[in-house]
Amino acid sequence: SPLDSDQILVEFPGAMDCGVAEAILTDAGLLEMRLAAVRERCIQVLIGIDKAIVKNSSSEAYELHPFTSALHQQTGPGQWIVRGGNMGRIANVLDRDEVRQAIPADLEFLWDTRTHTSGSSKFTTLHLVETQAHVSSDDLVEAQAAFDGSGQPIVNFQLTPKAARRLTRMTSASIGRDLAMVVDGQ
Repeated sequence: SPLDSDQILVEFPGAMDCGVAEAILTDAGLLEMRLAAVRERCIQVLIGIDKAIVKNSSSEAYELHPFTSALHQQTGPGQWIVRGGNMGRIANVLDRDEVRQAIPADLEFLWDTRTHTSGSSKFTTLHLVETQAHVSSDDLVEAQAAFDGSGQPIVNFQLTPKAARRLTRMTSASIGRDLAMVVDGQ
């Protein structure tokens, strides 16, 4: 069914019970809606991380792009597929002081909470998102579990009027950008 102009559709990939989807939005955890980083910022951050690693490398034999070479492919601005074997390596790199300093304070990397399988390969998605939350769980008036027209679980929710106006302004100014639903920092 078509959405009204004041509605947002939240889709949860994979099979999920409606009650679980509703709990994600309404339980004690912190829900935030944040924008994914734009392409140009992603490129700057990746170059900065690679340079920081190379600059602080004690080895004569180093990779030219030690961070970006471990990212499998970009699925969209601010999203990269990371194969299971590289997840630990990437997490360790992101914990290094010189790498944290190369990431602007208004951006952060977050792992997708799901691991996917394709054949014998496991992978997850790494996201680069803005730290500013445009809407949070404090802005929710109500949330109700439901199913969409194809039987997939969705959550209908209502925001405060102030939050709805803020989200409208933000999405209008950010057409084509992904909006990340971050729950408890993930």
